[in-house]
Amino acid sequence: MVSARSDGTRRKAAESDRPSALRGFWIESFVGITTVLLLATGLLLYLWIARDTADGRRRLEGAFNAMVAQVTTDLTRVRTTMGTWRTDPDLRAALRQSDNAAALREREMALLRRVPGALGIHLFAPAQTNSLEGIALMSYAGLDLVQKAAQERTLTLIEVHKLGQPDMHLAVAVPVLDESGEQVVGVVHVALPMSLLPNPAIAAGGSGQILFQQVVGATVAGVGATAPTAPPDHTAQIAGTRLHAAAWAPPATFDPWLPGELGGLLLAVLGLIGAVLWRSYRAQRRALLLDCQGFTSLIEDAANHRPLRHIHSRITEVQNAHQETITLLSGLAAAPAPLRHYAPAPVRTAPPAPAGDAPLPPVRDATPAPVQEAPQPPPTADNHRSAAPRQSSIEVLELELPEGLDLNSQGVQQALAAGLDPTTAGSPRPVAPVAGADLSAKH
Repeated sequence: MVSARSDGTRRKAAESDRPSALRGFWIESFVGITTVLLLATGLLLYLWIARDTADGRRRLEGAFNAMVAQVTTDLTRVRTTMGTWRTDPDLRAALRQSDNAAALREREMALLRRVPGALGIHLFAPAQTNSLEGIALMSYAGLDLVQKAAQERTLTLIEVHKLGQPDMHLAVAVPVLDESGEQVVGVVHVALPMSLLPNPAIAAGGSGQILFQQVVGATVAGVGATAPTAPPDHTAQIAGTRLHAAAWAPPATFDPWLPGELGGLLLAVLGLIGAVLWRSYRAQRRALLLDCQGFTSLIEDAANHRPLRHIHSRITEVQNAHQETITLLSGLAAAPAPLRHYAPAPVRTAPPAPAGDAPLPPVRDATPAPVQEAPQPPPTADNHRSAAPRQSSIEVLELELPEGLDLNSQGVQQALAAGLDPTTAGSPRPVAPVAGADLSAKH
């Protein structure tokens, strides 16, 4: 168990010591850019939807207020006209002759001309406010409205009757008072068309939903389409009526093609960004490799004691490192080569006398002459290796050999190979190193 854990620890340590490739940094940059773009796109989409929704709410509010103002103006005009009937003397006279049906019908036709678009007008004498017989567009709600006008002696609010039926209409009633204003002479009931209420769908203009609602006490009834279950965003009461206008803003939506279009655009942008990053990665990698070769060249020049060459840096950050490296290696490149020295030749001793009367060879001191080196060509950038100083390991032994000595004999060759004087037995002689010389002997 401990061994397996140790192996895992060593493996993780080895992986952590492994150098990272340069392309890994660029891949991380691309992933980061992609993440930022996705977040930015999501944020922009959210802000766009929120702004579009806010604009839709403002448009809906403007359309709603304009519609309410129009309806209020139209219905207020009708109520103002009917308000003058309360003290109309001609109406008093006609209602006091309630048994003259022809006179009542004639008066109703005259009133219709004063209210353009009215569906019907009916005059009720006080004794007739309990009967619906023979009255067109009259319902129990209309009869109740007439009784209320007679009891309260005031113009009633406009309300919707026969709600949800084909003959649905607006209704209003106004009492006709006597000269003292105390007694009710009769009641005028007016049926108005629903066209006085503009079409809510057209008024909304696609920015939401607008509906009319009739409120009687705590009861709210929709006029026309069914109202949504959510509470309305805007409400307003129509002055002089039992009607309320309500508006609902649509939920936040967007074009179903929008995600696909944004996705395609995002992929195209990411492709362009990836191409630019790949080109930049290749250029940086090439420049970095060339700058690294500059370090190798500097170290090579310093190791061979050559003048440091000029390095052209391609990356500013590496240029500083090049300058520091040149400063550190300048001392090594300028260090002088070790001096050569020559060992003096030993004093020769006379060889032993040969047998008989053979003459002895003359004894002379051998002083080695200094060997001059061939001039070296100056170092160049193309052939920097030729400027390096060299030392030969070949040693030259200068000897005075007697005439008649056989240089090819085995003893002489062994003495020469061992660095000994072949004319003496076992006397080693030091030698002087000479560069580029061949082994030779003087007679």
